[in-house]
Amino acid sequence: ILSNTVPFADERAGSTPRRARTEGKTMSKKNKAVKKSLSRTTANELPHRAALFLKGVSEIPEVNQALAACGYGVADQEEGWALVHKVAATPVPPPVVSVPSAAKQAVGELSAWCVPGFARVQAALRRKHAEQYEFMFFELSAARGIDAVIAIAVFLERCETLEKSARVEDHAALATLELRGITSAERKRLADLVVQAEQKTDVAPVLPKVEEGDVRDEAMLALHAWVQDWTETARAVIARRDLLLRIGIGKRKPNAAGSDAPPAVAEEEDAAQ
Repeated sequence: ILSNTVPFADERAGSTPRRARTEGKTMSKKNKAVKKSLSRTTANELPHRAALFLKGVSEIPEVNQALAACGYGVADQEEGWALVHKVAATPVPPPVVSVPSAAKQAVGELSAWCVPGFARVQAALRRKHAEQYEFMFFELSAARGIDAVIAIAVFLERCETLEKSARVEDHAALATLELRGITSAERKRLADLVVQAEQKTDVAPVLPKVEEGDVRDEAMLALHAWVQDWTETARAVIARRDLLLRIGIGKRKPNAAGSDAPPAVAEEEDAAQ
């Protein structure tokens, strides 16, 4: 992991590195509180922040030496990378997702059918079956969503009225619809969907496995504690803001609009030197 990087100061001085203390511990009440306060954005950025810090420690002699004086050594560097890899390798549990109920699926199908379906029926009846057209679409228009369920139910009732009629013209209109693909089988399918859409369906949500969430939470909390430990230490012992920025601590301030002055960090660097 640390090949071709600055040798750690504790290796040169022969000091004993501090050992990891986080492995094998169960989540304490404090950890649970940290988990609750750890935002999703912070959690998503945490592995990158840790990797940037680790990279900076291994490449910047001034940072290496400052942290070595605080006990940071090879074991701490290895612990940090191990925690990053553990978080990266832990599968993210799927979000809580409600299984679409049969009623919801039925509403979706009816909503998708209503506008183009009504347009086909209107086109089929308007020219050859004007009287039946007026009957079918009296105060009835296409709709979407749950309103489509109501509209199609009315449409099907009126088709049934024509079917029970003794008039030849009414049956001729249904025959035209058959030729246009609005068959009795299709109307039966729509009627079944209407019944399905009006039913109450209780479906339990699909929850992620508890153990998957726990493993990732523990890995994330351990990495968060490690990052918090060493970034706070770095803030305390490294005065140069440009070095802190290079290890992911703080944010670079943009120059004022239209200003040709160098970034504030450059001024701080000169002052520090």
